[in-house]
Amino acid sequence: MLTPYRPDLETFSEETQLLAEKSSQCTEILLCQNPAFYALQQEIQQSLSDPTHIPVCEEHNDVMYHFLQDEHYPKGVYRACDAQYYRAALPNWQILFSVADFDEILGEDVYLTGISHCETCPTQALLFLSPQGSDAAFVLEFDLATKKIVENGFHFPCGKNHIEWRDKDSLWVCPAFDERHLTHSGYPREVWLFNRGDSFETATPVFQAASDVVSVEAWRYLDTQGKDLDMICVNHGFFTPEYFVVDKNNQPIALPLPDGAQLCGVLGGFLLLRLQKAWQRTKQTHKSGSLIAVKFAKGQLLEAFILFNPAEKQSLQCVETSRHCVLIHYLDNVSASLKAWQLNEGGAWREIVAPQVSAKTIELTDQPLGGDVFYFLAEDTVNPPVLYLWDAGCDELSIIRRRKAVFDIENLQLKQDIATSQDGTEVPYFWCGQNENPNTPTIVLVYGGFGENTLPTYQEILGKHWLAKGGAIVFACVRGGGELGVDWHNAAQRQNKYKAVEDLIAVVNDIQRKNRTNPDHTVLQGGSNGALIAMSAVCKIPQQIAALVAEVPIADMLHYTQFGAGASWIDEYGDPNHTDFQAALHRLSPIVQLDSVNGKLPAILITADLSDDRVTPIHALKLYAKLTDKNANALLYLNESGGHDGNTSIKQTAKNTAVVIQFLQQQFGL
Repeated sequence: MLTPYRPDLETFSEETQLLAEKSSQCTEILLCQNPAFYALQQEIQQSLSDPTHIPVCEEHNDVMYHFLQDEHYPKGVYRACDAQYYRAALPNWQILFSVADFDEILGEDVYLTGISHCETCPTQALLFLSPQGSDAAFVLEFDLATKKIVENGFHFPCGKNHIEWRDKDSLWVCPAFDERHLTHSGYPREVWLFNRGDSFETATPVFQAASDVVSVEAWRYLDTQGKDLDMICVNHGFFTPEYFVVDKNNQPIALPLPDGAQLCGVLGGFLLLRLQKAWQRTKQTHKSGSLIAVKFAKGQLLEAFILFNPAEKQSLQCVETSRHCVLIHYLDNVSASLKAWQLNEGGAWREIVAPQVSAKTIELTDQPLGGDVFYFLAEDTVNPPVLYLWDAGCDELSIIRRRKAVFDIENLQLKQDIATSQDGTEVPYFWCGQNENPNTPTIVLVYGGFGENTLPTYQEILGKHWLAKGGAIVFACVRGGGELGVDWHNAAQRQNKYKAVEDLIAVVNDIQRKNRTNPDHTVLQGGSNGALIAMSAVCKIPQQIAALVAEVPIADMLHYTQFGAGASWIDEYGDPNHTDFQAALHRLSPIVQLDSVNGKLPAILITADLSDDRVTPIHALKLYAKLTDKNANALLYLNESGGHDGNTSIKQTAKNTAVVIQFLQQQFGL
């Protein structure tokens, strides 16, 4: 049995580490030490390395840049080819660097967590290289033309830094590698302007926030029709930004934006704002969820134009700008759509016809600077991804790549349905399977937090190893997500977070009532916040669940602010130190709710990553210890690398995925 943590400790005791490792080793013996698992892992690794995957790229100056991971490059390589050859499906790829080469340079096992091109000189790049895939990263300036680290360039120590190009010879730097730089959440609170050759002794300090904010960020907006803007954002909470414009004297000037508004871009002197709350102006009221273009001049907000005014069940998802246009991805009753507007020379906006494609999920993947070209992916669970290029200037839509189908299931169906939650709210969900049968093993996927969506995307691995074997998948669009707009998210925040749990239970009840599955064949699966919602639901209806997969879970809701980045989540969950939220957090926390569970719990697999510095493994280990105390059928699987986002080698990714599938297949004999 694991020794429970003292909740005020961030680090693990040696005894606890050894016991956790022993438990994880037992899981490996149970799940991994057999020929079937090895074959499964190899097949998944081959799928991840499949050369027919669509290479989704960034385009800069007619060059396509792409990060590739496969069996030959398990940590990945960054490569480039000419745009014309890429579009002709004859890419002349050239490798620019291999991630593995930086291990010796930095003395760490590092993974590429990001790359930032200088838009005005794209061969200058900042590489973000993270030890074991954590959120903290080293920053190196790299010359993609010479394929070398820039000598005496912009290089920064490991931390959760926010660093952006200002121009080819200066950066906005929000440092996070010294405790003096950090907020209570472990993120930056200072903004510095670094010119080439500067150190902290010579760089310009521009802004410092109080340590009780979540974080600060700084960047430059390039306005293709107007004046570039240098911006600072102070995140007082996860959803409460405050914006400043930096003037020519490097002085931050507060922007008088409405409460909670998110700045999505600039074009032609207009600020593009997504409203989190209704905005009452002198002659206009703009409702929450809208996209507004507001003229900004001499520090003042002038006339405003409504670009997107969401109807019921519509939700703005993403905003991209080109030289003359704005393109948005939005959901309409949880189905993906696009809208676009053009800014004319006189400063007038007009809606233009945007592409219409048949897909449940769309992702805007790139918008090269200086033109009117947009790239986007469209897909759903039965239709593989298609990469489109839309030239808004001439309204020309092209298919650049189609992903081949990797599983062929003749009777596979995708259906949208509705469950009714405890308070009468209609909760949408998607069911995907071959046959509606009460004995169908069914995975219910859930997230339900932070405005993030659970949509029916193409499931290559689960398609092969679950759907093709007779299983089904449900995508539960519960409150707390953003599937139906800002209000859908707000409805399951803070004191009302439990509404996400009630919605998930409603989806389970609905699929079982309609004989799509039964309690002996129902699986809940979620990661991070999704694992919290799923485990909390198990505590309420253990008799209706056969198995649970809780990946990198949040579990201790009474102490979550003390671990990792937990203090940044107060906007979502409420403050456990405040009496207004304690009852709700008791009701939500699996660590508390397990005490009142009567009867047998389902089989449970908990996964965690020892390098996760966002949702630290303390949650997973405390949850496992609690389940062990109750003699539950629980397994713990620990990864050495990957961090919260699973950023690790392709071999390790394949193994982690195989562990989950092997666990599920063993439960149902697939």
